[in-house]
Amino acid sequence: MRKELEYRPALLALLGLLCGLATASSPFRVAYLLVLLACLKSQVGRVVVLVAAIVGFWIAPNISTVSSLERGVSGVGEIVSMPKILEAGTRFTWRKEDRLYDVVLLSRNRELGLGDKLRLAGELRQPSSDYQTYYDLNRLSGRVTTDQYALVEPSRIVGMKPALNLRTGFLEWSSSRFSDGNAQLLQAMCLGTDTLLTPTQWKQLRDSGTIHIVSASGFQVSIVAAALTVLLSLLPVARPFMIFVLAGALGIYSLAAGFNAPIIRASAMAIVPLFAYLVRRESDFLSTVACTALGLLLWRPLWAYDPGFQLSFITVSALGLYGNTASESEAYLGNLPSQVRTGVIASIASLPLLALHFGTSPVLSLVPNLLIALPSSACVVLALAQFGLSQLGFGFLEPVTGWLIEGLLSYCQVVIQMASGWSWTMLRFPNVPPDVAACFLIALFGTWRFNRAPAV
Repeated sequence: MRKELEYRPALLALLGLLCGLATASSPFRVAYLLVLLACLKSQVGRVVVLVAAIVGFWIAPNISTVSSLERGVSGVGEIVSMPKILEAGTRFTWRKEDRLYDVVLLSRNRELGLGDKLRLAGELRQPSSDYQTYYDLNRLSGRVTTDQYALVEPSRIVGMKPALNLRTGFLEWSSSRFSDGNAQLLQAMCLGTDTLLTPTQWKQLRDSGTIHIVSASGFQVSIVAAALTVLLSLLPVARPFMIFVLAGALGIYSLAAGFNAPIIRASAMAIVPLFAYLVRRESDFLSTVACTALGLLLWRPLWAYDPGFQLSFITVSALGLYGNTASESEAYLGNLPSQVRTGVIASIASLPLLALHFGTSPVLSLVPNLLIALPSSACVVLALAQFGLSQLGFGFLEPVTGWLIEGLLSYCQVVIQMASGWSWTMLRFPNVPPDVAACFLIALFGTWRFNRAPAV
């Protein structure tokens, strides 16, 4: 493993950055940095790690309770997170001057997007103890629930309008063609709109260990990228132009799917190898993961503490190294032995993070995941393909594909409901220290050898 580290400067920089971020939260964690430096023989590699660690220490956010004496909030601010559509409202993070607020609008406005400037007024409420950690990690001053708002200036982000149209179009299309429950599940699977799921659906997905299927990530990005690649290959255009168009389209899809850490990670990992082609370089899995994570953490250091960010990168890294797969779509669509291997690897890699952040993990989650892997994948492929064809005027296949998607979704619902009743399979953990989880993951990845899983 040492040899593989020293030949990948991006990976060394990422590890150094993480060491710096960890040391900023506790001086005792400088031991991570010392162990890493001791493992390296190259002086250049040690310099890269040290410089990255200093940067990580310097940009590390101060995680502490954000207290506010404000009772009411009013004024003009900017939306700094992609708005989430609720059953009867809209939720987003709103920044006014140097303070962040968790805002819930009591109206379902699908036209609001990241970067919009709003004037709003409402009462500020502090979070309950159950949500205090979430508010602290995201530097939120409190929640503002209001129906008093007005758009002052629309977003200037390129691609925001097409992204909102894509999301609204898919939500309306799926809601009009599938039954309640199935429509919400399909929307969450394709666009990550998990806020439209009912509390019962959320509990069933969590207890069955299948919550990951409602998070738009690598598999959905692979489908979109593959479809666009086929379409662009039919046109007489140069390869560089195809790459830039594909990168722009994936950017729009990322915005439509919520622009959260997992979807940004998946889109970036799909784009980085494409630009490697432009500079005549061969893509490398470890370097691609490292470049993506490094860029995101330099942009938003707080994501280092985000469970979604951690689970996304740790799981895909384990699948890429131990699963002998070049993409997440291959992991989902492989044969049964391949799916079993994928499930075992993902379960082992995610176990310490689940124990750390949630204190529970379904022991037999592999069973329902195997039962719904292909049906749920088929739903995503058919739904995205049919929606795209319908937008182009080829909706004559909808009666057939709609019936098939409805049946597959109903089957998935039955499996999830049955598996969620296996309460005896839920493994519960005491308070797990972060360093214990970190040491488990270090030991896990430290056992990897290059000849087991070639770089891709």
